[in-house]
Amino acid sequence: MTPFTRRIDGELARFLISTCRALALVAGVFSVAMATLLVANYVQLSTLKPLDNPALTALREHYRSTPENDELAANIRVLDLAARRAYFTRQWQTRTAGYLLLAGVALLFACLRAVSSLAKRLPQAPPEGVEAAPVFPRAARVGLTIVGGIFLVGAVMSAVLGDGLIRREFPGGAGARSSAGKPSASAKPGTRTAGSSSLDVMGTEDYKRSWPQLRGPGGDGIASPQDPPVEWDGKSGKNVAWKADVPLPGRSSPVVWENRVFLTGADEAAREVFCWDAGTGRLLWRSRVPPTPATPASLARVSSGTGFAASTMAVNGSRAFAIFATGDLAALDMDGKLLWTRNVGTPTLNYGYASSLALLGDGVVVQFDQEEDGKLVAFNADGSVRWETPRRALGSWATPVLVDAGSRRAVVAHGTPMLAAYDPETGKELWHLFGMMGENAPSPAYSDGKLFVATQLLSLLAVDARSGKKLWEVYDDLPDVASPLASGGMLLMTASYGVVTCLNASDGEVLWSQEFPTGFYASPILAGGRFYALDRSGVMRIFAADRAVKLLGSPSLGEPTEATPAFRGGEIFIRGEHRLYCIRSAGRPRE
Repeated sequence: MTPFTRRIDGELARFLISTCRALALVAGVFSVAMATLLVANYVQLSTLKPLDNPALTALREHYRSTPENDELAANIRVLDLAARRAYFTRQWQTRTAGYLLLAGVALLFACLRAVSSLAKRLPQAPPEGVEAAPVFPRAARVGLTIVGGIFLVGAVMSAVLGDGLIRREFPGGAGARSSAGKPSASAKPGTRTAGSSSLDVMGTEDYKRSWPQLRGPGGDGIASPQDPPVEWDGKSGKNVAWKADVPLPGRSSPVVWENRVFLTGADEAAREVFCWDAGTGRLLWRSRVPPTPATPASLARVSSGTGFAASTMAVNGSRAFAIFATGDLAALDMDGKLLWTRNVGTPTLNYGYASSLALLGDGVVVQFDQEEDGKLVAFNADGSVRWETPRRALGSWATPVLVDAGSRRAVVAHGTPMLAAYDPETGKELWHLFGMMGENAPSPAYSDGKLFVATQLLSLLAVDARSGKKLWEVYDDLPDVASPLASGGMLLMTASYGVVTCLNASDGEVLWSQEFPTGFYASPILAGGRFYALDRSGVMRIFAADRAVKLLGSPSLGEPTEATPAFRGGEIFIRGEHRLYCIRSAGRPRE
């Protein structure tokens, strides 16, 4: 190498060293700023509870006494929406800041490494008249390495803490993959344990005619062919066949098997299951569910809007299954005799446990998503564990659904940060889709090979049920508590801020939308060619199941309600705040 070449090479190295030092300085300042923002945002986010806002709670209590106050309802809707948007905006900021901090630290290290490498290329003696570029002394290099290491550890911890509020991936990273579920101690992967049965029990005529779980036989909000009433009035008693007091409070929805209606109720002192005669409203029995040896001595924290009995039961003709906010799962026979109890775990959730039970053969599936140690567990009818699959998901309040996924069936569970499908016989994960942010309460809807999953105030996704591939996404008028309903190429969404929207299920195009003064917590139901959407004041908005909006009626129960109604044999069973109602057309014989 000639002296001229060495001079050019040395000048280039000095230029690059100077540039990298400047970039390192910028990256360091940027990382400090991101770390400060992330810590501050995380502290605020960890204490922000939008649904526990005292002002909103007070307004809601006031509205219960004046349900005709449309202006107050509008104010509640605006404040609730603003609180939720602020909450999820902070979640997004925390996640983004964590990634930016990682990028800043990575750039800082890359620049420092480049400076060290380029310094070795400087000539031993600089050309005459050229001042040598100063090289970092050893003490400076050690100090920068320590500082950089601290930033790196801080970046990783901050990203994990911030992102932990939004998503926790399984080991192996994002993207579709397969993983075996964890069977019970006596089971081998890929096999059923003794006592499990095929899914054929769910195809019996008794099952199809009943309302055995949340959102009906298929868990999809579609009733068997029937013609329920479109007119009633709770105050005058028109088409109200009977009403009965519910002994304990709860947010769970009624389930029906043949001539029996079931509900749960609970408070801090007791957890009970109730059964009424569907024809007369006579209380047949009430059974107390005692704590198990594993039930925590101190009750899990629940919000007033959730309570201790928010999860809906499941019945299969021989067993009535119920789960409560304590994590206690119980099975009773149809006459109320307690058969067994199990404690699934102590729920750690913002508002309390509210996922409902989903039938699987003669047993049930429990979605137990929470802040740590989430899982999906299938129980046999005798209380033994069929399989158990870990779910590193944050808290969610959704209920799993059993769907057709091409040539096989799949149990689909929606949570944060992922939607996943599992083999119903073994619990083996079939696929998953990451990216579900925020809080997930709506359960998946299913129709014609597509899943529809909503994350409140963020987006609604259409997903291929066979592969988990995202098909389309929309962002407006999203359901946040009520589950969407899909049928006949249409997707119906009802929101807690009063908007009802019908989309084209093939591409998400809005077909029609209508706004009401009171919002919806109950999931909509399709029955008799009509959409039934029950709002929180107890008014049922009935629409023609059509691609053009047509409101057929708005009958009122006369009592607030948040539970999803049950439909069977032309009758509608609705849980009000204090009573259970049976709606039946006058003079119509029972089926």
